[in-house]
Amino acid sequence: GPLSLALGYVIQTSSTFVPEGGFILTLNCVHKKTSGTGKNRRTSESILLQDSRKVGRDHITHGRRGMEIPVAFAIPFDARETDNTNPRSEIIWRLGVQGAVAGVDYDTQFEVPVFHTAESRDNFHLEPAETAIYETSPQEKLMQLAGVKFHEKDNGLYIIFAPARHKGAALGLTSFAAVWVAFTVFMTKAGAPLIFPIVFSLFSMFMVLGMLDLWLYRSQLFGVPGKLYFKGGMFRQAEKVWQVEQIKAIRPEKGMQAGNKLFYGIKLQELGGKKITLAKRLDSRRQAEQLIAAINATLHKSV
Repeated sequence: GPLSLALGYVIQTSSTFVPEGGFILTLNCVHKKTSGTGKNRRTSESILLQDSRKVGRDHITHGRRGMEIPVAFAIPFDARETDNTNPRSEIIWRLGVQGAVAGVDYDTQFEVPVFHTAESRDNFHLEPAETAIYETSPQEKLMQLAGVKFHEKDNGLYIIFAPARHKGAALGLTSFAAVWVAFTVFMTKAGAPLIFPIVFSLFSMFMVLGMLDLWLYRSQLFGVPGKLYFKGGMFRQAEKVWQVEQIKAIRPEKGMQAGNKLFYGIKLQELGGKKITLAKRLDSRRQAEQLIAAINATLHKSV
Protein backbone atom coordinates (compact mmCIF):
# COMPACT_ATOMS: atom_id res chain seq x y z
CA GLY A 1 0.00 0.00 0.00
CA PRO A 2 1.03 3.67 -0.15
CA LEU A 3 3.38 4.92 2.53
CA SER A 4 2.78 7.79 4.89
CA LEU A 5 5.39 8.28 7.56
CA ALA A 6 8.60 7.01 9.09
CA LEU A 7 9.07 5.43 12.45
CA GLY A 8 12.54 6.56 13.50
CA TYR A 9 14.24 5.72 16.77
CA VAL A 10 17.54 4.85 18.34
CA ILE A 11 17.17 2.04 20.86
CA GLN A 12 19.54 2.33 23.80
CA THR A 13 20.33 -0.72 25.90
CA SER A 14 22.74 -1.28 28.77
CA SER A 15 23.98 -4.45 27.07
CA THR A 16 27.41 -4.08 25.52
CA PHE A 17 27.50 -7.35 23.58
CA VAL A 18 26.70 -7.04 19.88
CA PRO A 19 25.63 -10.35 18.28
CA GLU A 20 27.69 -11.38 15.28
CA GLY A 21 24.54 -11.42 13.16
CA GLY A 22 23.23 -8.08 14.39
CA PHE A 23 19.60 -7.65 15.44
CA ILE A 24 16.19 -8.46 13.95
CA LEU A 25 13.72 -5.59 14.32
CA THR A 26 10.02 -6.45 13.99
CA LEU A 27 7.29 -3.81 13.93
CA ASN A 28 3.76 -5.05 14.66
CA CYS A 29 0.43 -3.25 14.62
CA VAL A 30 -1.73 -5.25 17.04
CA HIS A 31 -5.48 -5.24 17.66
CA LYS A 32 -5.92 -6.14 21.33
CA LYS A 33 -9.46 -7.24 22.25
CA THR A 34 -10.80 -7.90 25.76
CA SER A 35 -14.05 -9.68 26.54
CA GLY A 36 -15.82 -10.72 29.71
CA THR A 37 -15.18 -9.52 33.24
CA GLY A 38 -13.54 -10.79 36.42
CA LYS A 39 -12.48 -14.43 36.22
CA ASN A 40 -14.10 -14.69 32.79
CA ARG A 41 -12.02 -11.84 31.39
CA ARG A 42 -10.19 -12.86 28.20
CA THR A 43 -7.72 -11.00 26.04
CA SER A 44 -6.78 -11.84 22.46
CA GLU A 45 -4.43 -10.17 20.03
CA SER A 46 -4.35 -10.21 16.24
CA ILE A 47 -1.60 -8.71 14.12
CA LEU A 48 -2.89 -6.22 11.55
CA LEU A 49 0.47 -5.33 10.00
CA GLN A 50 4.01 -6.66 10.33
CA ASP A 51 7.38 -5.59 8.96
CA SER A 52 10.74 -7.07 9.85
CA ARG A 53 14.30 -5.93 9.10
CA LYS A 54 17.84 -6.89 10.09
CA VAL A 55 20.36 -4.34 11.39
CA GLY A 56 23.94 -5.44 10.82
CA ARG A 57 26.52 -5.04 13.57
CA ASP A 58 28.38 -2.40 11.53
CA HIS A 59 25.47 0.01 12.13
CA ILE A 60 25.30 -0.60 15.89
CA THR A 61 27.24 1.90 17.98
CA HIS A 62 28.15 2.36 21.64
CA GLY A 63 26.95 5.47 23.44
CA ARG A 64 27.03 6.71 27.00
CA ARG A 65 24.25 4.33 28.10
CA GLY A 66 25.45 1.29 26.23
CA MET A 67 24.57 -0.13 22.85
CA GLU A 68 22.59 1.99 20.36
CA ILE A 69 20.48 0.33 17.64
CA PRO A 70 19.06 2.55 14.85
CA VAL A 71 15.47 2.00 13.70
CA ALA A 72 13.66 3.22 10.56
CA PHE A 73 10.34 1.94 9.19
CA ALA A 74 7.95 3.34 6.60
CA ILE A 75 4.36 2.81 7.72
CA PRO A 76 1.50 2.29 5.22
CA PHE A 77 -0.78 5.30 4.88
CA ASP A 78 -3.90 3.21 5.53
CA ALA A 79 -2.52 1.62 8.72
CA ARG A 80 -4.44 2.05 11.98
CA GLU A 81 -3.24 4.66 14.46
CA THR A 82 -2.39 3.97 18.09
CA ASP A 83 -5.75 3.98 19.90
CA ASN A 84 -6.39 3.18 23.57
CA THR A 85 -9.63 5.14 23.97
CA ASN A 86 -11.55 1.87 24.31
CA PRO A 87 -9.71 -0.49 26.73
CA ARG A 88 -11.69 -3.43 25.30
CA SER A 89 -10.54 -2.76 21.74
CA GLU A 90 -7.08 -1.19 21.46
CA ILE A 91 -4.66 -0.61 18.61
CA ILE A 92 -1.08 -1.01 19.83
CA TRP A 93 2.19 -0.70 17.92
CA ARG A 94 5.09 -2.79 19.22
CA LEU A 95 8.72 -2.86 18.16
CA GLY A 96 10.49 -6.14 18.91
CA VAL A 97 14.28 -6.52 19.07
CA GLN A 98 15.94 -9.92 18.93
CA GLY A 99 19.54 -11.09 18.75
CA ALA A 100 20.03 -12.39 15.21
CA VAL A 101 22.20 -15.34 16.27
CA ALA A 102 20.86 -18.47 17.96
CA GLY A 103 21.89 -18.60 21.60
CA VAL A 104 22.02 -14.84 22.14
CA ASP A 105 19.77 -14.03 25.11
CA TYR A 106 18.33 -10.74 23.91
CA ASP A 107 14.65 -10.45 23.11
CA THR A 108 12.61 -7.41 24.12
CA GLN A 109 9.66 -5.29 22.98
CA PHE A 110 8.79 -1.61 23.11
CA GLU A 111 5.41 0.06 22.66
CA VAL A 112 5.73 2.93 20.20
CA PRO A 113 3.16 5.65 19.34
CA VAL A 114 2.03 5.86 15.72
CA PHE A 115 -0.28 8.66 14.52
CA HIS A 116 -1.21 10.45 11.32
CA THR A 117 0.15 13.99 11.32
CA ALA A 118 -0.01 17.02 9.04
CA GLU A 119 3.12 15.69 7.32
CA SER A 120 1.62 12.24 6.57
CA ARG A 121 1.22 11.59 2.86
CA ASP A 122 0.41 8.71 0.56
CA ASN A 123 3.63 8.86 -1.48
CA PHE A 124 6.12 8.71 1.39
CA HIS A 125 9.19 6.49 1.15
CA LEU A 126 12.40 6.09 3.11
CA GLU A 127 15.50 7.61 1.60
CA PRO A 128 18.49 5.37 0.74
CA ALA A 129 20.45 6.84 3.67
CA GLU A 130 17.67 5.72 6.03
CA THR A 131 17.44 2.18 4.68
CA ALA A 132 21.24 1.81 4.61
CA ILE A 133 21.13 0.62 8.23
CA TYR A 134 19.46 -2.60 7.11
CA GLU A 135 21.01 -5.69 5.61
CA THR A 136 19.05 -6.44 2.47
CA SER A 137 18.57 -9.95 1.15
CA PRO A 138 19.46 -10.45 -2.50
CA GLN A 139 16.32 -10.14 -4.62
CA GLU A 140 16.51 -13.76 -5.76
CA LYS A 141 16.78 -15.00 -2.16
CA LEU A 142 13.89 -12.85 -0.95
CA MET A 143 11.66 -13.97 -3.79
CA GLN A 144 12.42 -17.66 -3.36
CA LEU A 145 11.68 -17.94 0.36
CA ALA A 146 9.31 -20.69 1.47
CA GLY A 147 8.89 -22.58 -1.78
CA VAL A 148 8.35 -19.62 -4.11
CA LYS A 149 10.06 -20.19 -7.45
CA PHE A 150 10.88 -17.03 -9.37
CA HIS A 151 12.33 -17.06 -12.87
CA GLU A 152 12.79 -14.42 -15.54
CA LYS A 153 13.61 -15.33 -19.14
CA ASP A 154 13.60 -13.07 -22.15
CA ASN A 155 10.50 -10.89 -21.69
CA GLY A 156 8.64 -13.46 -19.58
CA LEU A 157 8.22 -13.78 -15.81
CA TYR A 158 7.38 -17.11 -14.16
CA ILE A 159 6.37 -17.41 -10.49
CA ILE A 160 5.29 -20.69 -8.91
CA PHE A 161 3.81 -20.85 -5.41
CA ALA A 162 4.14 -24.49 -4.35
CA PRO A 163 1.59 -26.28 -2.10
CA ALA A 164 2.33 -27.17 1.56
CA ARG A 165 4.95 -24.42 1.86
CA HIS A 166 4.40 -24.06 5.62
CA LYS A 167 4.27 -27.61 6.95
CA GLY A 168 4.43 -26.56 10.61
CA ALA A 169 1.22 -24.54 10.35
CA ALA A 170 -0.42 -27.28 8.24
CA LEU A 171 0.46 -30.01 10.75
CA GLY A 172 -0.75 -27.89 13.65
CA LEU A 173 -4.14 -27.21 12.07
CA THR A 174 -4.44 -30.85 10.95
CA SER A 175 -3.94 -32.09 14.51
CA PHE A 176 -6.41 -29.56 15.93
CA ALA A 177 -8.98 -30.37 13.24
CA ALA A 178 -8.66 -34.11 13.93
CA VAL A 179 -9.32 -33.58 17.66
CA TRP A 180 -12.27 -31.28 16.91
CA VAL A 181 -13.85 -33.73 14.45
CA ALA A 182 -13.41 -36.62 16.92
CA PHE A 183 -15.08 -34.59 19.66
CA THR A 184 -17.97 -33.72 17.31
CA VAL A 185 -18.51 -37.41 16.51
CA PHE A 186 -18.37 -38.27 20.22
CA MET A 187 -21.02 -35.65 21.08
CA THR A 188 -23.29 -36.89 18.31
CA LYS A 189 -23.07 -40.51 19.48
CA ALA A 190 -23.49 -39.47 23.12
CA GLY A 191 -26.87 -37.94 22.31
CA ALA A 192 -26.00 -34.29 23.02
CA PRO A 193 -28.71 -31.71 22.16
CA LEU A 194 -28.84 -31.35 18.37
CA ILE A 195 -27.65 -27.71 18.37
CA PHE A 196 -24.20 -28.69 19.71
CA PRO A 197 -23.31 -31.28 17.00
CA ILE A 198 -24.57 -28.85 14.34
CA VAL A 199 -22.42 -25.96 15.59
CA PHE A 200 -19.36 -28.17 16.11
CA SER A 201 -19.86 -29.74 12.66
CA LEU A 202 -19.82 -26.27 11.05
CA PHE A 203 -16.58 -25.40 12.81
CA SER A 204 -15.15 -28.79 11.79
CA MET A 205 -16.01 -28.08 8.15
CA PHE A 206 -14.21 -24.71 8.22
CA MET A 207 -11.14 -26.22 9.89
CA VAL A 208 -10.95 -29.09 7.40
CA LEU A 209 -11.23 -26.60 4.50
CA GLY A 210 -8.45 -24.51 6.07
CA MET A 211 -6.31 -27.60 6.55
CA LEU A 212 -6.78 -28.67 2.91
CA ASP A 213 -5.96 -25.14 1.76
CA LEU A 214 -2.67 -25.23 3.70
CA TRP A 215 -1.71 -28.58 2.24
CA LEU A 216 -3.03 -28.33 -1.33
CA TYR A 217 -3.44 -24.72 -2.51
CA ARG A 218 -0.96 -23.77 -5.23
CA SER A 219 -0.81 -21.07 -7.85
CA GLN A 220 1.25 -19.99 -10.85
CA LEU A 221 1.78 -16.68 -12.60
CA PHE A 222 3.18 -16.06 -16.06
CA GLY A 223 3.65 -12.48 -17.14
CA VAL A 224 4.69 -10.95 -20.45
CA PRO A 225 4.54 -7.30 -21.56
CA GLY A 226 0.87 -6.33 -21.53
CA LYS A 227 -0.56 -9.63 -20.27
CA LEU A 228 -0.75 -11.71 -17.07
CA TYR A 229 -1.74 -15.40 -16.86
CA PHE A 230 -2.91 -17.00 -13.60
CA LYS A 231 -3.65 -20.56 -12.55
CA GLY A 232 -4.48 -21.53 -8.98
CA GLY A 233 -6.59 -23.54 -6.56
CA MET A 234 -6.67 -26.68 -4.43
CA PHE A 235 -8.11 -29.44 -6.61
CA ARG A 236 -9.32 -28.07 -9.94
CA GLN A 237 -7.21 -25.03 -10.64
CA ALA A 238 -8.98 -21.98 -12.03
CA GLU A 239 -7.35 -20.17 -14.95
CA LYS A 240 -7.52 -16.48 -15.79
CA VAL A 241 -5.87 -14.08 -18.24
CA TRP A 242 -5.76 -10.28 -17.95
CA GLN A 243 -4.65 -7.61 -20.38
CA VAL A 244 -2.73 -4.91 -18.54
CA GLU A 245 -5.49 -2.37 -19.17
CA GLN A 246 -7.97 -4.64 -17.31
CA ILE A 247 -5.92 -4.48 -14.09
CA LYS A 248 -6.63 -1.66 -11.66
CA ALA A 249 -4.01 -2.65 -9.07
CA ILE A 250 -2.01 -5.53 -7.64
CA ARG A 251 -1.48 -5.18 -3.89
CA PRO A 252 -0.10 -7.07 -0.89
CA GLU A 253 -2.76 -8.33 1.50
CA LYS A 254 -2.65 -9.45 5.11
CA GLY A 255 -3.07 -13.22 5.36
CA MET A 256 -3.21 -15.82 8.13
CA GLN A 257 -1.45 -15.46 11.47
CA ALA A 258 0.46 -18.38 13.01
CA GLY A 259 1.65 -17.47 16.51
CA ASN A 260 3.53 -14.18 16.18
CA LYS A 261 4.11 -14.66 12.46
CA LEU A 262 1.91 -12.80 9.99
CA PHE A 263 1.79 -14.07 6.42
CA TYR A 264 0.93 -11.97 3.39
CA GLY A 265 -0.77 -12.65 0.08
CA ILE A 266 -1.04 -10.95 -3.30
CA LYS A 267 -4.42 -9.78 -4.59
CA LEU A 268 -5.31 -8.41 -8.03
CA GLN A 269 -8.17 -5.92 -8.43
CA GLU A 270 -9.85 -5.69 -11.82
CA LEU A 271 -11.16 -2.41 -13.21
CA GLY A 272 -14.68 -3.60 -12.46
CA GLY A 273 -13.79 -3.98 -8.78
CA LYS A 274 -13.56 -7.78 -8.55
CA LYS A 275 -10.59 -9.04 -6.49
CA ILE A 276 -8.71 -12.27 -7.17
CA THR A 277 -6.10 -13.87 -4.91
CA LEU A 278 -2.90 -14.57 -6.84
CA ALA A 279 -0.77 -15.93 -4.00
CA LYS A 280 -1.13 -16.91 -0.34
CA ARG A 281 1.11 -17.26 2.71
CA LEU A 282 4.17 -15.30 1.66
CA ASP A 283 6.84 -14.86 4.34
CA SER A 284 6.65 -11.08 4.58
CA ARG A 285 5.09 -7.93 3.19
CA ARG A 286 8.44 -7.07 1.60
CA GLN A 287 8.47 -10.36 -0.29
CA ALA A 288 4.96 -9.64 -1.58
CA GLU A 289 5.94 -6.09 -2.55
CA GLN A 290 9.04 -7.21 -4.44
CA LEU A 291 7.08 -9.87 -6.33
CA ILE A 292 4.42 -7.29 -7.21
CA ALA A 293 7.11 -4.85 -8.38
CA ALA A 294 8.57 -7.54 -10.64
CA ILE A 295 5.10 -8.39 -12.04
CA ASN A 296 4.31 -4.73 -12.75
CA ALA A 297 7.71 -4.16 -14.34
CA THR A 298 7.09 -7.07 -16.76
CA LEU A 299 3.50 -6.03 -17.55
CA HIS A 300 4.51 -2.48 -18.43
CA LYS A 301 7.70 -3.40 -20.26
CA SER A 302 7.89 -2.27 -23.85
CA VAL A 303 8.37 -5.10 -26.33
